[in-house]
Amino acid sequence: MDKEKFDATIVMGGKRGPNWFKSTSPYGYNIAECISAAVKEIRRSNEEMAIFWAHQVAISGQAAEKFIWEILRVHCIEDIGLANPQAINVVTDVMRLYFDLPNIDEEICCACPCCYLYGQVQENQIFKRDAFRDASGIEERQAEAENSGLCP
Repeated sequence: MDKEKFDATIVMGGKRGPNWFKSTSPYGYNIAECISAAVKEIRRSNEEMAIFWAHQVAISGQAAEKFIWEILRVHCIEDIGLANPQAINVVTDVMRLYFDLPNIDEEICCACPCCYLYGQVQENQIFKRDAFRDASGIEERQAEAENSGLCP
C-alpha cells in the first residue's frame, strides 16, 4: 500500500490508558480496527494480512506494541486453548525477544506469532468438536449402563 507515512496518533482515554478507537497508526489506520483485523485474519488463516495489521499496531508506539502482544496472548488462551497448550509459551517467548533485543525488526517479530497462530484456530475448533462428541458419547454410555442394571 502506497500511503504517506505520518507519526502515530495515540489519544489518551483517562485512567484506562490509550483510547484505541481514536488512535491511528503512522499510516493513518485506526488502531482498534487494526487489532480487530489482525485477530480476524489469524482466525481466517490469512497470515499475510494478519502480519500487515499486527505490524501497523506494533509501529504505533510503545503502548500499542505492548497491547498487540497482550491481544496475541489472549488470543492463544481464548481461541486456541487446549488444542495447543504451548501456543501461549511460544507467543510469550517471542514477545520477550521483541522487547529484550533493541535492534530487532518489528515486522519479523509480528510475523512469527501470526504465522504460528494462524492454523491453530482450526485445530481448536476440531478439538472442541471432538471433545463435545466424546462428552455426548459418555452420557449415552452412562444411560445405557444405568438401564442395563449394571450400575447401582
